[in-house]
Amino acid sequence: MSLHPDTTPPRPDIHAFTGLRAIASWIVVAYHIRADLPFPASVQAVVAHGEYAVDLFFVMSGYVLALSYGPRFHHPAALGDGLRFLGFRLARIYPTHAVVLGLYCLVPLLFVATGRLLPPGRFDLINLGASALLVQNWGALETLDWNVPAWSISAEFLFYLSFPLAAAAVGCLRASTGPAQAVAMVASLASLVALGYAAGGLAADIPHVGALRCLLECTLGMILLEAARLWRPGPHASNALTVAAFALAALFGTGLAPDYAVLPAAILCLLWSLLEPRNLASRLLARPVMLWLGRISFVTYIVHYLVKDTVKLLLVGHIPAAAAQATYFATVLAASALLHHAIERPGQRAGQRLTQLLLTRLPTPNRTLPRQEPTP
Repeated sequence: MSLHPDTTPPRPDIHAFTGLRAIASWIVVAYHIRADLPFPASVQAVVAHGEYAVDLFFVMSGYVLALSYGPRFHHPAALGDGLRFLGFRLARIYPTHAVVLGLYCLVPLLFVATGRLLPPGRFDLINLGASALLVQNWGALETLDWNVPAWSISAEFLFYLSFPLAAAAVGCLRASTGPAQAVAMVASLASLVALGYAAGGLAADIPHVGALRCLLECTLGMILLEAARLWRPGPHASNALTVAAFALAALFGTGLAPDYAVLPAAILCLLWSLLEPRNLASRLLARPVMLWLGRISFVTYIVHYLVKDTVKLLLVGHIPAAAAQATYFATVLAASALLHHAIERPGQRAGQRLTQLLLTRLPTPNRTLPRQEPTP
């Protein structure tokens, strides 16, 4: 069996997932500027909890990677396949991360050029080295530094390392009946509840528990795939799941339930509802503009904090707030499109070729590259 992404049905509505990534990434973009450039109260309420968009990314990542690559690891696989998977995933995320981290080294110079002291605890050289190796969120460091949102791809890198074993374990569900999937799903949700309760919230203490949060939520996405192979909702059921997702999220938003008690279940319901392409939300998320924004959403997520710090240094307090906001959003969009075409896609292709070249001597049934690496 080759390391091609698995394309056997049933597939999710990838278009809807792509559009959902677009919305989630731009909520994060707004979330990180809200303290320096506040929005109107109604908008502020929407973006106030933007840090939970990363939970959505993690569950989608587990689902899409299990769909695309999971079957290869349901049975004993060659060492080359595991290394090739890791190489392909690093080719997907590392070029953009490396370029943005390199650009971030200019930010301390901007502080000096504008006559400001460096913020206490920021721009630590040990953290910079850990970020370059993508290990900054593996529990050894006390703070998030430099390109702060990159903590999530550090956590995902750890998931990539464990993916072959996780895929083999979750693959055992494929030969089981519905109750096994239900038990696995409940166990995964219960683990997230326990983690959130112990940490004081899903988004609390990211330097120490962020990686475990990622592993549990990616696993939840993998289990969702196996459950969806047994039952995919029709139009009415999918719309009911959408309503359930927003109802659960509202319990948290109104303070009636802690995040860990409802948000993972809300994400599960939402993604399950999007598996039905006739679902209203699926159709809206599959609009062309949403697909384009979704395709560049990884770059949007990685580059926006650099733009935020730069706008904060150079523009906030010097020009009207509305103009600074407009500059921020326009710059993030332009940088996303530019880096997607100039760095992300060429870097991914080059990384895949390099992976193939380095692994040609390792045993594998088929060394053909996938036509396109999935983009969870």
